[in-house]
Amino acid sequence: MEQTIKKKPVKRFHQFFKWMKGNFWLFSIAVILLIALQYFRTLVPLFMQYVMVLVTRFNGGTVESSTLPLFMQQMTYADTLKTQLILVGVVYLLFALFRVLIMIVRRIVNGIFMERVAYRMRNTLYKQIQDLSFTYHTHAETGDLIQRCTTDVDQYRMFIGEQLIEVFRLLFLVGFTIFQMLKMNVAMTLISVSITPVIFLITFIYFMKVKNIFKRVEEAEGKMTTTLQESVTGIRVVKAFAKEKHEIERFETDSKKYLKEDFRLLKVMSIFWGGTDFIVFIQYALALTFGLIFTTR
Repeated sequence: MEQTIKKKPVKRFHQFFKWMKGNFWLFSIAVILLIALQYFRTLVPLFMQYVMVLVTRFNGGTVESSTLPLFMQQMTYADTLKTQLILVGVVYLLFALFRVLIMIVRRIVNGIFMERVAYRMRNTLYKQIQDLSFTYHTHAETGDLIQRCTTDVDQYRMFIGEQLIEVFRLLFLVGFTIFQMLKMNVAMTLISVSITPVIFLITFIYFMKVKNIFKRVEEAEGKMTTTLQESVTGIRVVKAFAKEKHEIERFETDSKKYLKEDFRLLKVMSIFWGGTDFIVFIQYALALTFGLIFTTR
């Protein structure tokens, strides 16, 4: 156990990804589909922009051309504004259906990937536990071993299938969004992303702090699970010696410690998400303020 904790970061990184071996192609497909979805998501507001361009031109006004992909604009060309707007609606509907189809396929592929990795990891861990020596099992806590084959495996499964994918989603969404914004207005883009470095810095500090709290939560949960398992397994002995009160107090002590660590984690998470939401609000306010200033010049 101690050797695992003291592994070098590179080795731990390799250990983290080795469970994906044999299923990495599924992960790659899921990421590629996710990238496509994030690009398509940045096209949604461009349909409204294109409609405004069409209406402004029809009324004789001057406006910059739309940044909607040219092939989509060509699909809406018609002799009258009414026909054009109808075609825009049809193209948007087809576009939305195509996005939904990709979402469904990505979810299926990602789900298969998650379950395959979890299946392999769970079976490998169980086999490893069976192969460990009698001396190891004499000193090891049963609850900790159970937690590693259940909670820890599920945590890993959720991380590679949800959180890790979410990292890719956010990176590409931000990248594609900035790309679309730069095509519209460079100054407004720079103002809109001016606070982004602050958010990244706060996020980095948060993850450094929350890492140790997560470790304490897992240790407290493992201790509580061990107490529960030992009490239930030896319930006949507990009853025979009338030790029910002692076992209840022991479990309540471990449960209270787990509750305390869990509350500490929730407190830190609440401060982080509340604080970042407030920073995002400031970013919106800056973009809105400067937008109004630029339009009234």
